[in-house]
Amino acid sequence: MALLHATACRVQALAQSQDSASGPTQVLALHVHHGLSPHADQWLAHVQAQCEQWAQAGLPVTMVSCRLAGAPAPGESIEAWARDGRYRALADMARTAGADRVLLAHHRQDQAETFVLQAMRGAGVAGLSGMPHEIVRDGITWVRPWLDQPREAIEAHVAAHGLSHIDDDSNTNERFARNRWRLSVWPGLQALFPQAEQGFADAAHHQADAQACMQEWGDAKWPTLTAEQGGTTAMSLAAWQALGDSAQRVFLKIWTERVAGIVLPQAVLCRLQRDWVGRSLTGGARWPLHGWREVVLYRGWLSWRKTARSSVEPVPEDEPAPRLPVTDAGNGMHHLALGWGQVQVDPALDDQGLPRAVLARAHWRQREGGEHFQLGAGRPQRLLRKQYQAEGVPAWAREGPLLWLGDVLLFVPGLGLDAKARALPGDDRVVLSWSP
Repeated sequence: MALLHATACRVQALAQSQDSASGPTQVLALHVHHGLSPHADQWLAHVQAQCEQWAQAGLPVTMVSCRLAGAPAPGESIEAWARDGRYRALADMARTAGADRVLLAHHRQDQAETFVLQAMRGAGVAGLSGMPHEIVRDGITWVRPWLDQPREAIEAHVAAHGLSHIDDDSNTNERFARNRWRLSVWPGLQALFPQAEQGFADAAHHQADAQACMQEWGDAKWPTLTAEQGGTTAMSLAAWQALGDSAQRVFLKIWTERVAGIVLPQAVLCRLQRDWVGRSLTGGARWPLHGWREVVLYRGWLSWRKTARSSVEPVPEDEPAPRLPVTDAGNGMHHLALGWGQVQVDPALDDQGLPRAVLARAHWRQREGGEHFQLGAGRPQRLLRKQYQAEGVPAWAREGPLLWLGDVLLFVPGLGLDAKARALPGDDRVVLSWSP
């Protein structure tokens, strides 16, 4: 409420000055009803009444609200569910209203708490950076203008202007880690070390600077350590091994986050490092990790891949083989039945693709052995196993189903379209790619 009041007053002052053309003319109060507290309806009514009162007094403020649907899944963190839903709702309301900037009222104590809680979880530099002062996500700029302000300054603003506000009663529930810290630990720590809040906030600043430098270093190293291979960004084991001990862990972390979208625990980073330092560049290996992902080594390159929860299941006797009908085979990603993975359909850039109409009659089948594949026109047909070996397709990339038209093999994951498929007559041609 303090941030809303201060922002509305600032915009009103701008509108009355010569700078009115360069700034916003209206402030939106974005309120999210989480549906978790029995008092949530009262909070919504309070904000609505306050905004109406300020608007009648001449402040340029209006309210937009949203109620979250659904509920946390069994075992899911209520805090995480509410936070994710809240930020999605705030972004949606802002975009709908034509706003591209959202202000959040986190203050210095919030930043200090975030630093300590992340440290206790063993977070790395990114986690210890705390909350950013400003960040752009999905076209919205999120700003925390009071992140360097102590809570006392905000309380002073509330008192000076006689602002009406409500304290969330869940803030006293010590079921949540942040509340336990705030209620049981923080008062005693601050009594012993009055500068603790500023110290933790400063430490978060230092970590944010270090994180930015790490990302810049990673950008500079990226072209020399990685290459696009088979639809993913692989990492050269030889180039990685040439880095120093700490640099190996840092780049492994950067590569993992960018390519796999996950943050590996420090213990896992160290285990992979121990396995990879001094490892031969020949041969292959795989390291299964959490989240149905694994790292694979093949011909000196490491790559991330998703793994199926189980191998490709056989087709039940009473169920037809998965198809990709032409009516459903528009460009884009299509999921096959039976957990057989997904197929990306894209327009062919030349006449070497597969006629789209063929997909209406084609079907997918498990590899049985003995299949023959022709890589190009005028080239001999070879056993699929031999063709895999000749083209360097690793064993783990040979697990996908094969696309057939009757007894004619059309498409093989890892190899692409058979020459016979490209020779079929027809317009509107497409190319296919398969992934687990």
